[in-house]
Amino acid sequence: MSEPDELFTLKNQLWVGNYRSAIQEGTLLNHIPEAQKAERDAYVLRAQLGLRNYSGVLAAIPDDASSALNAIKLYATYLNGGDAEIALLTLREWLSNNENGQLLLIAGLIFMQEHKFSDALSALMRGRTLEHSMYVVLLYLKMDRIDLAEKHVQDMKRIDEDATCTQLAKAWTMVAKGGAACDEAALHFQELGDRFGASPLLLNGAAAAYMGLLNFTEAERLLHEALAKDPTYEDTFVNLIAVSQHLKKDITQYIAQLQQLNPKNEWLEGYKRLDSAFSRMAESYS
Repeated sequence: MSEPDELFTLKNQLWVGNYRSAIQEGTLLNHIPEAQKAERDAYVLRAQLGLRNYSGVLAAIPDDASSALNAIKLYATYLNGGDAEIALLTLREWLSNNENGQLLLIAGLIFMQEHKFSDALSALMRGRTLEHSMYVVLLYLKMDRIDLAEKHVQDMKRIDEDATCTQLAKAWTMVAKGGAACDEAALHFQELGDRFGASPLLLNGAAAAYMGLLNFTEAERLLHEALAKDPTYEDTFVNLIAVSQHLKKDITQYIAQLQQLNPKNEWLEGYKRLDSAFSRMAESYS
């Protein structure tokens, strides 16, 4: 019989987006074996990144840190506005001779954000955990390959159907499928919230599921709950813009707030391009 995972709560709180709870759990894990403390620190630092505490993470990791912590330090630098090309070059060099799980995960996340999907898939597929597999599913969904995402979810279910990473991957895939599948997706997000506490990540997932069911009123309610929990969570504003348009409500405030939070938000940049193109076309007919 395998030993219980001392980091179970910490990991799960990180995965569902309850970053403050994850950090608090990490501070309580002083009794664990020395070998596990490095892994604990990696998850706590990643939770700090979830709270956008980039400077705190950079200050906490020394220059002679392990490969796992150096990967997190590179990620913090990247998220803090560091040079993306340098980050990509550094990752490719490190990946040529390193199979550290945290490094593979961080590499996958950065490559994904830079739309280097082939590199991201290569890194994540080398990982050996369900967390790596969860991000493989998310990557397939970003590539509009729902068929591959579903296949990978089935592989995850064979390993551990009840694992949080499996449940998240399954719920995201159901939302992407749309239609009746969104009903089950909403239940999965609700169950995870009941187990670990509702987070902006879970509330946004449930809201997306209700949008798929055309229940925009319930989606809006969940998004306002997410906004109250974390007014800096960018996906909440993106989804509120979508919901407000369906409910024929003004979206100006949400666009302005998202612009203030992150002018380089990927969705916002796409919106600006389309808005500008529409304006130019409208002028040509005026």
